[in-house]
Formats: sequence, C-alpha cells, structure tokens
Amino acid sequence: LTFVTSGVDINGCISSYFEGRINLHCYISCTKIIFYCWIRSDLGSEYVLLYRNDQLDLENQHVMFKDRVDLQDRQMKDGNVSLVLKNVTTDDGGAYECRIIQTETNSRRKTIIIINLIVTSPGNRDGPAGLIGLVVPLVILLPLVIIVVYRNHEKLSGLCSKSSQSSEEPPPSQQPLTDQNRPPEQ
Repeated sequence: LTFVTSGVDINGCISSYFEGRINLHCYISCTKIIFYCWIRSDLGSEYVLLYRNDQLDLENQHVMFKDRVDLQDRQMKDGNVSLVLKNVTTDDGGAYECRIIQTETNSRRKTIIIINLIVTSPGNRDGPAGLIGLVVPLVILLPLVIIVVYRNHEKLSGLCSKSSQSSEEPPPSQQPLTDQNRPPEQ
C-alpha cells in the first residue's frame, strides 16, 4: 500500500522477523547528492545512517545502529540509497525516513519516503494475524468434519445391515413365479 503526498512517498508497513535482515528501499532521481540520511524521529539528533562529504558519517550515528546498518549499494547506482538493517530487534520497530539535500544552494532537507517497520517477536513468526488465521478455521471446521464422518459411518453401517438382510432373498425379477407373485391376468 503506497500513498504519494506532495512528493513524499509514504509506504505502508514492512514486517521483519526478530534477528532477521530487512531492506528499507529509497530511490532518488538527482545525480549529485550532497547529503542524505535515514532517521527515526524518536532518536533525537542522532541518525540511523548519515552520508555527507562523499562518505558515511559514523560519528553522528545512534549507538543502537552501530555495525548493524549499511547501504544496499555503496556506489548508489541508479539513485539507490536503500538501507540494510541487520540483526533486527523489537526496538527497531518504528517510522524510518529517508531524507536528502540535492544541491549546496538549497540546504532544505527533503523527505523522500517514510517506512513504518513492524518487527515480529521471536516466538511469533506468523504474527498475531497468522495465528488467528490458523486457529479460527480449525475451531470451526473440526466439529463439522467430525459430524460428516460420523454420519457417513452411520450410513455405511445401515447399508451393510440392509444388504445382508436383502441378500437372503433374490431380487423380484429372479424369483420363481408362484401364484402369489404372478401378475394379474387381463
């Protein structure tokens, strides 16, 4: 689900598993990048990842992201400034923003994309919706299956007892003609 509002791409939710790896995608169309960063508003003035002066600036990086983030493409080919986040923890959940400054004359930071990351806890690989999606159909379908099997079993039992009773008498077409079963004469 993606919404575009005044040049900012607001991407819905992205999920990641605990201790997994996730790529937060951001592409820019300008050729000369003076500055770009990945931020989370709850981190204050520190960055998730900061690029300026043609290199990554690790001094202003939030301690929580040290040695856990990198660029998907260090050469930033085709404007790819996507972030790779490794060893994801539940603390990594939140809204991530990719921001840029395109020229030296315009120092205004422009938000390119906002991505909300949801981290699934270690004991819940499918998330709450996955568990509910599995349990609810089982609770509903199991009694129905039991009823169908029970009814089919009773029908088969009834057919077996009827067929054993009827096997003692031959069908009417094979019975010898007697006065009792002879058709009436006209």
